[in-house]
Amino acid sequence: MNSIELDISYISTTPNVGLGWDTTFGDHDNWGFAFDLGLIYSGSPEAAIATDATVSASDIEKEKQELQNDLDTLKWCPVISAGLVYQF
Repeated sequence: MNSIELDISYISTTPNVGLGWDTTFGDHDNWGFAFDLGLIYSGSPEAAIATDATVSASDIEKEKQELQNDLDTLKWCPVISAGLVYQF
């Protein structure tokens, strides 16, 4: 039986740039709503491929490079967050 193992890794700490809105800020109401919209910079994910199949090393490297080229476009990820707020 042949197997292929794919591992995609990201950096563990990433910055977030965003704008938010909170209806309870500076207010005395207990309940409110919060909304954030932004981007996370995660850098390019790194791909690793391992296989025990009878495939040439050049074919594996070619597939890895094609995958890495696709992953290089994923440096920025959009983030949307919405929540219900209760303050006491």
